[in-house]
Amino acid sequence: MHLVVPVALLAMPVSGCGEGSRGVALLPPAPSERMAISESQPENPFVQMEGGPLARSSFAAIVSGYAIEVRDFLVGPAQKAVSVNVNGATVFEVRDGMGAVTIGDKTAAVSMGATFTVSEGEKLRIEASGGPLILRAHTFKAAP
Repeated sequence: MHLVVPVALLAMPVSGCGEGSRGVALLPPAPSERMAISESQPENPFVQMEGGPLARSSFAAIVSGYAIEVRDFLVGPAQKAVSVNVNGATVFEVRDGMGAVTIGDKTAAVSMGATFTVSEGEKLRIEASGGPLILRAHTFKAAP
């Protein structure tokens, strides 16, 4: 009886992998009349900025005398270094990819998870390396 249990346990995984097992076939391809391209559009698509990266605003509000805006930037891998106009004190977070940022005359390498700040009026240039670079910017400015 003690010999039957280990042999049965050993035989169970092997028996499912043999040539006699009945597997499930792949699904047939969908009929061509059901292969229509979706006409839906994103609620808030990226828009090409003049001379810069693709950008979209995710959030904007005026709270306690401050204008707060959250924007996403997408720098393509084939783009040269692009300039970004910063309209206030901004904290950037690298959401995906890697590249280099130049703030004023200082250049630094950045990758996913990195954060950096840009003061109002500073010149910012961003360049992706290897693939696209996605950044999220949190901008704070005194409300007009």
